[in-house]
Amino acid sequence: MSKPSKSVQLYNILKNQIITGKRLAGSKFPPEIELCEEFGISRQTVRQAIVRLKEEKLVETIKGSGTYVLERKNENPVSAMTIGVVATYVDDYIFPRLIGGIDDALTQRGYRMQLSITHNNVSMEKQQLLSLMNQRPAGILIEPAKSALIWSNREIFESIQNLKIPCVMMNGKIPGLSVPMVSINDKESGRKAAQYLLACGHRRIGACMKEDDWAGQMRYLGYREVLNEYGADNVDGNTVWYHTEDIESMFGKAADPYILKQFEGCTAIVCFNDLIAMKLYQLFERNGISIPEDISIIGHDDFQLGELVKPKLTTIHHPIEAVGRKAAECLLQIVQGDEKPEDCLLNGEVIVRDSVKYQKEDTDS
Repeated sequence: MSKPSKSVQLYNILKNQIITGKRLAGSKFPPEIELCEEFGISRQTVRQAIVRLKEEKLVETIKGSGTYVLERKNENPVSAMTIGVVATYVDDYIFPRLIGGIDDALTQRGYRMQLSITHNNVSMEKQQLLSLMNQRPAGILIEPAKSALIWSNREIFESIQNLKIPCVMMNGKIPGLSVPMVSINDKESGRKAAQYLLACGHRRIGACMKEDDWAGQMRYLGYREVLNEYGADNVDGNTVWYHTEDIESMFGKAADPYILKQFEGCTAIVCFNDLIAMKLYQLFERNGISIPEDISIIGHDDFQLGELVKPKLTTIHHPIEAVGRKAAECLLQIVQGDEKPEDCLLNGEVIVRDSVKYQKEDTDS
């Protein structure tokens, strides 16, 4: 495939700057000579690019004054009542509850949802956000990809703000950006899990957490705070960290020796979520370790299958549907011109089942 001409390359660069809000409506383009020097091209090339922008009604040239960015008119009137929703997974067990809450709140107000899925991939997230920016929906709800890692798409979120498209985040936040967040109170959930295990007599408590997820970091922080406050036995070696891409390899049979070594001496484990708890169920069964007789497990999220496994999984129930509903309500509050809402954290609760054993404390004989 042949390389685009220099005028087409410049046209694409300038168009992207307009769409992403780097060049705002009403702003003046630099003189031709400055664009020539910046991009190392001729005046004729600059003029050809400007002509294409004019044809798309992105800019106008005023004789004797210069070239200006035009206010972009919404070509799709339906989008005035459309909310873009960007979620990480469509097959995750949390997804139906989250989307159900969003849909309920939007439908009650006469809005419709346009759904995009990123599969927790930052490159795909960028594509989805750029597409939404071009469509100009009434607002955007986003569950950020890789929410605990460096924000690769920070510039995109800044562009969304420049375009004045209302935005609310779910279960993740970008430091330094004034974008409201609605989330599970994951730090408090981690605390509750650790407190429950301590109340059951456990003192050496391990953790299995997702490192590239905001919730994983917060749940770990809450868990460690409680252990530190109590003075319970714990070292960093009793924590297993994993990333999104590692799940199959990390919890396959070949990794059993590593995980068993990490949890050596532990009587209980706090898991990032119920799916990971079930991975550990399989691992311990393969290695002749009984739950809860030999080791206790507590999960997060209250997945329905937790009631079907044996023993039934003790977990932290999270109001996922309420997160979706509240996030949509906060976004519509901004869309309608009301005061921007504060961050909102929703608390979970311990659901006691059969996977945690009461551990008698050692006594002197």
